[in-house]
Amino acid sequence: MLVDIRPTRSLTSMLSLLVSFLALAPALAADDDSKVIKGYDFNETIQSLDIAPRPSLYSGGFADCLRGGSLFNFSTFDVAYYTKDDDHTIFFHLEGASNIRKESLALHLSIQAYGETRFNMTYDPCKAHMDTLCPLTSDNRISAFAVVPLSADEIAGMPQVTMGIPDFEGFARIQIFANSTQTEIGCFQAVMSNGKTLAQADAIGTTVGLFVIAAILSSFVTAVYGISIPHMRMHYAHSFSVLIVFETFQYIFFSGALSVNWPSVLPAWWSNFAWPSGMFATHDLVRSISSFTGNVVSVSQVGGAGSVPINNNGGLTQQIYGRADANSGEKPSPATDLASYAWGGEPNTPGMPMPGTWPGLPGTLSEVNIPPAEAFTLALIWFVAMIGLVIVLIVLFKFTLDLLIRFKLLKTDGFNYFRSHLGGYLASALLRTCFIGFFVMTTLAMYQFSLRGPAGPTAIAVVVFLLFFREAL
Repeated sequence: MLVDIRPTRSLTSMLSLLVSFLALAPALAADDDSKVIKGYDFNETIQSLDIAPRPSLYSGGFADCLRGGSLFNFSTFDVAYYTKDDDHTIFFHLEGASNIRKESLALHLSIQAYGETRFNMTYDPCKAHMDTLCPLTSDNRISAFAVVPLSADEIAGMPQVTMGIPDFEGFARIQIFANSTQTEIGCFQAVMSNGKTLAQADAIGTTVGLFVIAAILSSFVTAVYGISIPHMRMHYAHSFSVLIVFETFQYIFFSGALSVNWPSVLPAWWSNFAWPSGMFATHDLVRSISSFTGNVVSVSQVGGAGSVPINNNGGLTQQIYGRADANSGEKPSPATDLASYAWGGEPNTPGMPMPGTWPGLPGTLSEVNIPPAEAFTLALIWFVAMIGLVIVLIVLFKFTLDLLIRFKLLKTDGFNYFRSHLGGYLASALLRTCFIGFFVMTTLAMYQFSLRGPAGPTAIAVVVFLLFFREAL
């Protein structure tokens, strides 16, 4: 008897084809996710680099390390260190402008980590075919990038263990020199990160919030429930202390108020406890406050092109560094061919500390993206909002009890004392709220004095400081 096995073979083939396709699908997806670019190194050789994966180290926010003295405006300064097996590559990308009429340049790129220079290289931008820098003119906006493979000797100073340490402490710096005078005419610095951090505001901040809510509910319920004051005190003595909970988290965050250059890991950890101190805000809120504090927080570029006089200790001449039209080259064009990588930083807000450094309270505030000039005003806004919220919630709770008792949905008489002494409870709650905010408001008021900022915020800080100390006395 003959048996036709062709259908079985067909089914087996289809299953094999399906299994093969499923096995290849992740690889195909990975290929689709890749973004290979080609760029020159400093030996005029084309190099390829997949910029889609997250680098081992990459830059974040950046600022002018000449503090406004650079003769450039940069909207993009990105640096990345890619390492995979034995392949090590430095990638950097610049977008900006200058109003220097014409000059040939030399660039120096360095990476510092944990107080030491781990990598540095001086190069000619012409060898990397950076046409907008070779030579530099005010007519051309700067748009340049390079892909530089590194040898084992060149990365010997970069310990691999630092790639896994949370809150990598370091920065990348590019210095720009004029060949004609060997004078530094630009310097930009960006903080470096490996993507690992102890700043976990979503997880830890939520946990902190649960503790605070539990303490508030426990304290409030035991304070308002009871038929007499001794009865209430018996319950209240065993409840959570809202004051201790808030002060504990506030002390953790404001440990960074000491005038010390902190290691990066400490401000990152402290930032998880920022919100009990009123140090949280959206960019829109900070921007609205800045109109009062006189600080500019919405910036698209950093540098000093066209805004400051040239200061070269007499080394430059007007013929070489004559200023072009002030409107020329002020708006750098965005890069469209390098928009694929998800990492990269933005220009630092004025008033923030230099990227890669965390000095005192400004360094601690930088972890939560709050400019020092806005800290006191922001805390005052949240303090007033908290007072208003306390009043509304207590009054609302009282009227809710009245409705429940009126419709006989609540039959206990344990809230009668609270209902008949609403004014006393409001006064006590407001005084307790002021006591909780005393440490934060007085600390930030004194810090506002040290800033020597505009008269408006300083005057309010004086009034708040005196009011709190008057109540304390």
